[in-house]
Amino acid sequence: MAAPHSLTSAPILPTIWRLSLPNMFAMVATALVSVAETVYVGQLGTAPLAGMALVFPLVMQQQMLSAGSMGGGIASAISRALGSGRGPMHWCCTPCLSAPCWACSSARWC
Repeated sequence: MAAPHSLTSAPILPTIWRLSLPNMFAMVATALVSVAETVYVGQLGTAPLAGMALVFPLVMQQQMLSAGSMGGGIASAISRALGSGRGPMHWCCTPCLSAPCWACSSARWC
């Protein structure tokens, strides 16, 4: 019998903290880039800033749909791979399973 995976046997709080840190850094970086873009466009004038405000909801919707489908697809693939007990070789399918989700959500808004 294979040894239990650390995601299924490690303490919950440290595991969640360890897995959430990269996402927190990415969200902070995204927010800082958005602020920097808004400051830059604000220096160009009122009309460009109004155009940015008009497009902002659609851009955010595209980003959230893409992030949701990527996160959902990857989380689903990883949980199925962990639950199957087939070992690390089964993990190689994770990118293959998540790529179609990302492509569908991105192509819908391009």
